[in-house]
Amino acid sequence: MTYSKGSSSINRYASERRGVVLAVALVFFLLCTAILCTLLQGVINHERHVRDHRQLDQARWLADAGIDRAIAQVRQSDTYRGETWKVSADDLGGAADGKVTITVEPNDQQPGELRVLAQADYPDDDVHRVRQSRETTIHLKSPEKLQ
Repeated sequence: MTYSKGSSSINRYASERRGVVLAVALVFFLLCTAILCTLLQGVINHERHVRDHRQLDQARWLADAGIDRAIAQVRQSDTYRGETWKVSADDLGGAADGKVTITVEPNDQQPGELRVLAQADYPDDDVHRVRQSRETTIHLKSPEKLQ
């Protein structure tokens, strides 16, 4: 007794079934890969957002500190007109240096006042920096100090 005709149809059915199972497994794998890539992209975007927000906060704090520094310097010396203040990463407790450009100039519209501008860059890098500026006015007791 030979079942050659029947066994070849069983073999063909088994190989077709293996092909279908392989195709279903491949589609499932591709679907899982697409889902994982989407999740990974979401994590990367969230990390970038957090980094950008952290840099923006640091630049704001540096600009505020620049205004405070200028006010303290003007109180010590009437000739202070500004500086470029480099702040190291160690001082900031972070991974990057910061830079604050402070300008102090007489207010042309109001004698007896100084206009103070602080522009902070964090990190101190032309490509990835965030820039924030603050401005204030200092009222001097005697306008003669402006000369």
